[in-house]
Amino acid sequence: MTARPAPPAAASTATGAAEGRRFLIWVAITTALLGAGLAVLLAVFLRQVRSAEETAQLQADSLTAIVFQHEREFLRLREELRAAAAQPAQVDWDALALRQEIFAGRVALLRENPTMKPLRPHPDYVALLGRLQGLVTRVDALLHTADAGRLRAIVDEMELLGPDVQALTLTANGVMVGMIETKLQEVRRLQRYVVWLMTAQVLVLLAAAAALWQRQRRQQHERAELEALNTALRGARDAAEAANRAKSQFLANMSHELRTPFNGVLGMLAMLEDSPLTPAQRDQLQTARSSAEHLLSLLNDILDLSALDAGQMRIQPEPLNLPQLAQEVHRWLQPHANRKGLALGLTIDDGGTPWVEADGTRVRQILLNLVGNAIKFTEQGRVDLALRAEPAGAGGTLVRWTAVVCDTGIGMDAATVARLFQRFQQADPSITRRYGGSGLGLDISRTLARLMGGDVVVDSQPGVGSTFTATWITRVAEPDAQPSGFAVTRPNPWLAP
Repeated sequence: MTARPAPPAAASTATGAAEGRRFLIWVAITTALLGAGLAVLLAVFLRQVRSAEETAQLQADSLTAIVFQHEREFLRLREELRAAAAQPAQVDWDALALRQEIFAGRVALLRENPTMKPLRPHPDYVALLGRLQGLVTRVDALLHTADAGRLRAIVDEMELLGPDVQALTLTANGVMVGMIETKLQEVRRLQRYVVWLMTAQVLVLLAAAAALWQRQRRQQHERAELEALNTALRGARDAAEAANRAKSQFLANMSHELRTPFNGVLGMLAMLEDSPLTPAQRDQLQTARSSAEHLLSLLNDILDLSALDAGQMRIQPEPLNLPQLAQEVHRWLQPHANRKGLALGLTIDDGGTPWVEADGTRVRQILLNLVGNAIKFTEQGRVDLALRAEPAGAGGTLVRWTAVVCDTGIGMDAATVARLFQRFQQADPSITRRYGGSGLGLDISRTLARLMGGDVVVDSQPGVGSTFTATWITRVAEPDAQPSGFAVTRPNPWLAP
């Protein structure tokens, strides 16, 4: 037994539930990944804090080491100078010069090394550095003269500098202790801020996840309600479409039954017109026939529109001489143009392929509507119909026909042109009162042209006139299929505009 497919509403509900589960899974995975990322970030930050503490400690060690090494070299140089002053004859001047160079290097480090930057604001450091630089200069000069008396003077001077050198070491230690403590406090404070920030981020993330979950639940509920409403609307739409199809089908089926009695009425009116009548009776008969013709025209438009809506309008191609059809339309409408004093022109260029496969009834309907409208809305001047053919593709089996209808009528502005092809539309209410018409002819003509692979477009200017261009595509008729005469059946003369 074949399983029945699930109803659309049930399938939509199942799809919505699956999407909801996928959404929750992705929210959970995203939350877990973000939490893990924050934890890794916290671990990296703590490691950076430890690294910063170690770096600060190394900087402190470097500063205190330089100052301590300077003090040690100062003391060594002083002791060697004291020994040299006590026994001048036994002095190793080369060794003393080497010791002097080492001490001068330590003094240069105190002055130039970037590590000593924290000590530079201290006045004791600046004053001592100047005295040490002078000491280095004098010791250098002493080593070149080897004067024992001056050695004792240098030793006495260094005895006086000893406490200041030791004080510099203590100052450096104090400065570095303060710097380290400040750095550590700053790092700890930053650490607390980051910990609080990460904690807040985690809480916000969890709150956002909870809010998203609630939102997802609410959306699922709303989706279920919308699907139920959509199901109800689909049912209402299907019922409305069924009713519309039934209406269109009814009108399409009634086409013959409605047209037949009208044609009978028109025929009887024509026969009655040939009988002896008084002038008053003939005037009344003309009014009755005009009203019947107008009513039949409206009925034809409505029935054609219903057939189009019901999908029952079919294009039935047959061998047809299109230039002859255009000439017939021109002859049928010439009397109407003459009654209004209009010139009705006709130009035909069949491109050497007059015989084609086309639906003569529908082509005639398009031409009658376009030319008839041009005559209706033109008070003076002329109306021209130009029909031309050109190849529609490779192979020469298809022909594109273009019918251009130009008039010198009232014309239309852009707003009127925009709604021209809408059903039951006229330029304004006065148009309907003055010229009549249902507003269906152009929509039907354009639909018929599109069914034949073409279209109907318009270009118009108020007070200048309008140009309607209709196109359709036909297939070239086979030579053996071309009849000897005109293949279009002459329409009921009462159907002409």
